[in-house]
Amino acid sequence: MAETEYEVTPAGQIKAPSRHSCIERILSAWESLPNDVIKKSFEACAVSLPINRSGDDKIHSFIADSPLSNGRQEFTERAAAFFTALQHAAPVDENDPFTDLEPDICKEEVNEFVVYDD
Repeated sequence: MAETEYEVTPAGQIKAPSRHSCIERILSAWESLPNDVIKKSFEACAVSLPINRSGDDKIHSFIADSPLSNGRQEFTERAAAFFTALQHAAPVDENDPFTDLEPDICKEEVNEFVVYDD
């Protein structure tokens, strides 16, 4: 790693880098990674896999002989319990024209995203 000169405070403490400097460093590191490494990383975390579970074998915690190899079984059990509870969550109203639509499982979630600009 190349040596970098740091700015210091009057008390001699190293100043935190600017946001611009941090973003440049992150961008530089990101661009230095081969595309296949990035793709495999997203797959290993299940971020970019199909929702039909056809790519579950690529999830890091589902790999056989890994420290978390029981992850697939635990996930399957929890997903089954979740969907069973979801089906029994509310009685079906025969007059509801939207009964064939998926329920809004996040309706209670509050989305509060705040961005502070310096």
